Amino acid sequence: MQAYSDQVTGSDGAAVDDAQGFGRSKAVMSYNTLLGSTIIGPSYKFTSDPSSLEGAKVMAASGARVHKFSVDNWLDTARTRRPASLLEAVTQSQQRYVDVLDQPMDRFVFWAYPVTDAIYQEFYDLATFLIKRYAGTGKSFFIGHWEGDWAIRDNYKDPIMPGRVEYWTHKLSEVQRAIDTAKADAADLVNGGAGVRVWGYAEVNRVLTAMGNSSYPAFINQIVPNINPPIDFISYSNWEIEEAQQRSADEIGTVLGDALDFINCHLPPKPCVPEPRVFVGEFGYFLRNNNCTAADAPPVKAGQGPHMDTTSEIIKQRTLWHAASAIAWGSPMNLYWELYSNEKGTDAKGQRCDKGYWLVNDQGQDEPVFAALKAYYSAADAFVRRHARAHGGAAPDINAFRRWAVAKLADLTGYVGVAPPKVRELDPAAALIAGGH
Repeated sequence: MQAYSDQVTGSDGAAVDDAQGFGRSKAVMSYNTLLGSTIIGPSYKFTSDPSSLEGAKVMAASGARVHKFSVDNWLDTARTRRPASLLEAVTQSQQRYVDVLDQPMDRFVFWAYPVTDAIYQEFYDLATFLIKRYAGTGKSFFIGHWEGDWAIRDNYKDPIMPGRVEYWTHKLSEVQRAIDTAKADAADLVNGGAGVRVWGYAEVNRVLTAMGNSSYPAFINQIVPNINPPIDFISYSNWEIEEAQQRSADEIGTVLGDALDFINCHLPPKPCVPEPRVFVGEFGYFLRNNNCTAADAPPVKAGQGPHMDTTSEIIKQRTLWHAASAIAWGSPMNLYWELYSNEKGTDAKGQRCDKGYWLVNDQGQDEPVFAALKAYYSAADAFVRRHARAHGGAAPDINAFRRWAVAKLADLTGYVGVAPPKVRELDPAAALIAGGH
């Protein structure tokens, strides 16, 4: 299989630049604009492409630079043929995952699970494939899993199932060891500004419960501290932050920031990994409840009422504010759930409805939130280009971009009388370790 960099930049992997100099430099074209989306298990699609590929193409065309999907351990769409390995699932499936990864985006976050008990070998082979195929592109790949707290218990009130802590600690240790070794074995392809980056991550989702009860065993306090070697990143699937869409916008930033701090405190240090090492792997808002009635609209200010029905415009506002709050803390990736809705409800007559976790609805129309994200991507690209032209080709540092991003998202939200989230300063050097996020 031809190296991807040979296909898009020439055999020497040289970055493409335009005649004006800095407008299309690698630093500009691959700059992390911090906000993307997901396509996993959608209930509809519009082309003959597999849903993961269709979604990646849509997000790439929107201007997004980070995208999330899931690798299904079947070779065919009918789900009748199992692959012999995870690598075969990625490279030989009718889902065309290599075509997904070939899309013109710079960061891919995906769930991946071993096919056999040979966890280390499966993830070593996958990491090695990614490193060799995408050498010279500067692409980053984040390999992880779905919400860990639901992997160790069926319900947050239930005790952890026997053996689950030991299994997940062992599994993630093997995954991370495999990734670290694969990178060490191909250091010449990993290091440098255009080096390919492969990272491991674990995902947590019951953080507020653990924060409120020090004796509550959760993925963040039972497994994450014991992964050896330490996991590179932690994803926070933070549906609990939204509290069934009842928490106000002016409360979101504080609660989310406290949760991200708590996660960060349980993540063992690891050299040669860019910081922060905690990102928001899932967040989103929905239009309809399970019974297809309109969901309550989240309040803008604490104590504000009465509640109204959620609308597409309200979802746009709340999504942008949530993203601004996460970026203000320092989350390096923030992934909206999702491009096409994946959940349905049933009304009193037995009729099914999409719950409305979407950027593009089931009629193929862009929702207001997607129009706003496209406007953000376009403005972010213009901001980075202007900075590069004014500073000899240098992209803005992470703090300058985050200040711009939070202000832009707050402006797109259109809230009145609510102060934008306060942007905390990060260490720019720490954010650029190993080439950055």
